[in-house]
Amino acid sequence: MRSTALHRSWRGRFKRLALQCADRAAGRAGTIDAGVATRIAPFLERRPDVHGTGGLIVPHANSRRGGGGPIFATGRFRAGTTLLWNLFRHAGGITAYYEPFNPRRWFDPAARGAHVDPRHRVASYWDEYLGMEDLAPLFRDRWHERNFLMSAGSRDRTMERYVRALVERAPQRAALQFNRIDLRLPWFRDRFPDATIVQVLRNPRDQWCSLLLKPERFPADADPQAFAAHDHFYLRQWIADLAGAFPALEDGYSAHPYRAHYLLWRLSQAFGFAYADFSFAFEDLVREPRTTLAELCAATAIDASVVPRLAALVEPISIGGWVEWADDAWFAAHESAADEALAALAAGLARRAR
Repeated sequence: MRSTALHRSWRGRFKRLALQCADRAAGRAGTIDAGVATRIAPFLERRPDVHGTGGLIVPHANSRRGGGGPIFATGRFRAGTTLLWNLFRHAGGITAYYEPFNPRRWFDPAARGAHVDPRHRVASYWDEYLGMEDLAPLFRDRWHERNFLMSAGSRDRTMERYVRALVERAPQRAALQFNRIDLRLPWFRDRFPDATIVQVLRNPRDQWCSLLLKPERFPADADPQAFAAHDHFYLRQWIADLAGAFPALEDGYSAHPYRAHYLLWRLSQAFGFAYADFSFAFEDLVREPRTTLAELCAATAIDASVVPRLAALVEPISIGGWVEWADDAWFAAHESAADEALAALAAGLARRAR
């Protein structure tokens, strides 16, 4: 009995040590290296126009253009990433994987279950993963729990093997849709230089209301301490992981969860502008699907002849519904405070990068 207990004790210690080593190797949030600082600082200095009820003045493209390599689509939760994945799924010649880091482990029939959100208007999320049960030894829960900030020099060989396995086993050109790699883009860009990275952004105010699922249950004048019951998309988890690198997140959350959400949205935007090949606004896709899809196809080297067919998949959605949750002054006050904090961060990053 004593020997068994001792064995379990050492096994537990070894497991904790292994996790700590993996966290350090992955570049656990706490520092931003000079290379990342240099690239994101200019975008943190620019304050976006989110005051109107329309979309964002976003379309942003780096000079690099996609070729025949894989496509990595990135966006925050409730930004339109499922629609983007479904568009790639119907483009033809594309094997589109839905959120590879999702805890439901799409390759595992027992873990993924059968639930599909009816709002997504798809039959399943996992068809492309069928027959890939052997990926289980590569999957790590930490990918959806922590280490959300990674630099080009971060090490996670298992993540690289897992993503590369999906790319290489795709019967057609692979497109992977992620919700958890926006602050990991430096690493993805370094490890997969032939990939085309596409970012979708949504107005942070509308996105906030969508994240709440039922915003009327957490009105603007509600006690911020009650937010935990309405945190359906891991905001507190991201703040806890990233606060070492971005202390403003904790300060923002103390003021109101929306301010922390906006700060994270701004960081996501900056990383995307710095490392993605093409960024576009969800609102533009909804309002002008053919124009936006033509730009997306050009950025990803997809035949533009599919645009009319894909445009038919884009359904009208209300834009600017945030006005029913709080007025412009309420949002603007939190955004202004967050913008000031990010401007100070940008100045500090610029000094460090010199």
